[in-house]
Amino acid sequence: MPIPTERGSLGHEGWGFIDAVGEGVEGLAAGDRVPAPSYKSCAEYDIAEADAVVKLPESLAGQPFPGEPLGCAMNIFERSDIKAGQTVAIVGIGFLGALLTRLAADAGARVIAISAGRSRSTSRSNLAPPK
Repeated sequence: MPIPTERGSLGHEGWGFIDAVGEGVEGLAAGDRVPAPSYKSCAEYDIAEADAVVKLPESLAGQPFPGEPLGCAMNIFERSDIKAGQTVAIVGIGFLGALLTRLAADAGARVIAISAGRSRSTSRSNLAPPK
């Protein structure tokens, strides 16, 4: 990637509001809030294909929504063909790993979640000292 980049060209996990839709676009309208994995989320405006965005429900109003990791998780889950009764190991339990853990558990799989680091939600003082 050449640095410096073109103004507004960084960012790939953006979300915002639709300003206008192109001719023939159905199911989306100006004012709809959407995640847009269009690779220019630091720009003031960007253009995304209609099939690359999803209208977010009102229940997520005001909440950040990084749509790309959710899309990645769904892609990985579908390609992995995880089914009830299988045992699945997920290595790395960051945001994406946590999504995959939930999808696999909801599918009825036995999930083993593996992480090299300490939990980010647990403070160091609440952990037992290392042996």
